[in-house]
Amino acid sequence: MSWLLFSCSDEVNDDFIYPNANQVLSENTVMERDSAFSEFAQILSAAVYDRKDVREFLKNEALKKFDKNYDVLYLAVKDEKIGDKTFKEVLSDYAPEGALDEIEKAVPLINIYLTRTAFLEIFPEDLDVDDQYTPVAFVADDSVNFFSEGRFAFAMSKGEVPGFHVFVVGENQRVEVDSQEGNKNLSLRGFRFKDESFDGTKEVSSTLKSVTVSSANVGKRAIDAYKYFYSDDASIHQKGLQRDYIYYGLTPGKATNGYPVRSVSEYIGTIRVPLNSLYKMSDQRQVLDGYADPYIVGKGPFEKRGGGYTYDELVSKVWSEGAFVFKFEVITSDQQVATYSYIPLTPEDLWVFSYTHTRKHSTWFHRSRHTYTIHFDKFEPKTVVLKAPVNMGKWNIKEEALHRYVRVFEEDKGIEVTATRTYDMEKISSESFTGDIKNQLGLTGDELSGGSVSVTVKTDDKNTEKETVFVTEKWTETSDDLGCVKIYYYDPVIESMSGSSPVVKTYSTGLVEFGIFVK
Repeated sequence: MSWLLFSCSDEVNDDFIYPNANQVLSENTVMERDSAFSEFAQILSAAVYDRKDVREFLKNEALKKFDKNYDVLYLAVKDEKIGDKTFKEVLSDYAPEGALDEIEKAVPLINIYLTRTAFLEIFPEDLDVDDQYTPVAFVADDSVNFFSEGRFAFAMSKGEVPGFHVFVVGENQRVEVDSQEGNKNLSLRGFRFKDESFDGTKEVSSTLKSVTVSSANVGKRAIDAYKYFYSDDASIHQKGLQRDYIYYGLTPGKATNGYPVRSVSEYIGTIRVPLNSLYKMSDQRQVLDGYADPYIVGKGPFEKRGGGYTYDELVSKVWSEGAFVFKFEVITSDQQVATYSYIPLTPEDLWVFSYTHTRKHSTWFHRSRHTYTIHFDKFEPKTVVLKAPVNMGKWNIKEEALHRYVRVFEEDKGIEVTATRTYDMEKISSESFTGDIKNQLGLTGDELSGGSVSVTVKTDDKNTEKETVFVTEKWTETSDDLGCVKIYYYDPVIESMSGSSPVVKTYSTGLVEFGIFVK
């Protein structure tokens, strides 16, 4: 069988590509580095075999995808605690004295990768931490050497890939050593990303899209706002000014002295989940208190004689019972504790299933035979208009910052974690208000008189005031963090109109996307 290989190369690849396959080094360097990789793999394999908490630690760290890959950089985690010892101290119990220090010197960016081989359905999320025989491997000159229980176990050629989970020891190719002192981010101390595109530690993703909904969904006031503010330029008609009409009644013809409108609120009204999120979310398969994530229980093809399956019967053969529970966490500058809402959705709510149905007609001695083949790679995500939209409340920018944050989890049962996060916010300058009256459109400091006027919605030190906000947040340690987005007051609500239907702007974390209604 021909196999792909694992890589920590600059290009994201889900399949198994070995690291450093094309790296050219001097003969002395190769020998030194291979010795370090081999010894580290041997030490790590002893700890992996002996301790479940080490397997759990490595899995959890890999799933954080700090560099947008399932990598665990030893330099970044060696001082993290496992029980009452650091990771390095745990490994030292299985290593000759001083060995780990020598390995660090030889390969400062030594890395542990948890394999993902999509076409074999081997996903890091599915690693069984109870399996003490999960091997550790490293790539030598002409083979892949596997270690277990602290000793060499077997080898494969570079043309083969194992059909099981493996921890692969190599060198991380997405970061580089950073010896500068004073790095404020402790999680990045000692290294830096070679390119910002590799930085998976950032809180916020800002991908914006749009989705068409009905006028009744988005709200009349938002539609009226689009009639005034519909342009892509920086004019007085630009789309970014829609909330100034929604909340203060300001229009191009009435560009000053906007009175607050208190009868509207913002809602998360749509959700769309790409198929690539499935394996991240479908990880809690043990039923806890009657709850478990849906997961694929049958891949087909399925056959049935006689009348064939109904759609619901086919769904039940593919999926386990249950629903994904999406937890929306809304963070605003005027609340010390984040607010939460929960939305349960089944797989059939989220995706349009793709399958082919063939039928062999009956004969005088055989009934009809129906065959169903499921095409998981062709499932299409649906845009779900929520029956109970998530209420984010009114946006009073006299009191509240110009940004809000929304973090999304797929909720799993587990131990609750409470933590305080800090957010850098910007508030509109107090000079923009007289009492509750907003003095002008946008953030411009110029006097407005209608007509062809350029209005800024960009923040700077003159029109905003910066503040740091501390917000208490809660989640379970087993929940799947689907990412966080930042919403700007001067983002448009409606991007365009498709006939009589509004096309609303949506926000995407890469794992989940949602649209906002204002009504």
